[in-house]
Amino acid sequence: MVGVSRPLAKAEGHRRSVFFIGYTVGALLSALFLGLVIFSLGSALEVLVPRSARLSAFAVTLALLGTLDLFGRTPQIVRQTPQYLAGRMPPGWLGFVYGGDIGLHFTTQKTTSLLWGGLLGLFFIAPEFSVAALIMASVVNALVLASAARSALPTTWAGWGRVSVLKVARRLQQLSGFGLLAVAVGVSVHG
Repeated sequence: MVGVSRPLAKAEGHRRSVFFIGYTVGALLSALFLGLVIFSLGSALEVLVPRSARLSAFAVTLALLGTLDLFGRTPQIVRQTPQYLAGRMPPGWLGFVYGGDIGLHFTTQKTTSLLWGGLLGLFFIAPEFSVAALIMASVVNALVLASAARSALPTTWAGWGRVSVLKVARRLQQLSGFGLLAVAVGVSVHG
C-alpha cells in the first residue's frame, strides 16, 4: 500500500493532500461501519449470554488463534488492495478506496492474529468501545501511512531477500501465538 501511494505522497500540494484526505475519510467510514457492526452484535451477545460464558468463549478463541499462529496458519483472506487502481483513479477516490479497504481489516493479508484477538475482545467483552477503538486505530493507521510515505525509509523489502522477510514474519507469528495463548490463560484464570 505504501509502495503504491508513495508517488502520491511525494507529489506536490493538492494531489498529495487530496489522496490523504480521501484515505482518511475512507478509513474512518469503514472503521465506523465495522465498529457499529461489532457494537450491535456484541451488545446483543451481552444481553443473551452471561459474562462468564463470553469470557470462556473469548479465551477459547484466543487459544485457537494463538495455536494457529504458532503453526503458521494465521486466518486471513489472501488479497491486498488492488494496485492496478493507482493508475485508474484520481487521487481522492484512490485514497478513499484504499482507506476503506484497509479500514475494514478483513480484506487484507495478516502476518499475525493479533488484530483478530483485538476485534474479538471488543465483541465478547467491551462492545461499547468498538467504534472509538476502531476509529482511533484508523487515525493511527493514517498517520503511520503519511509518515512512512514521506520518509526516506524503503517501501519494499528488496534489500532483505525473501528468506529474511519470511523469517521475520514467522518470528512475529510465533510471538503473536505465545502472546495470544498467554492472554487466553489470563482471561481463563482471572476472568
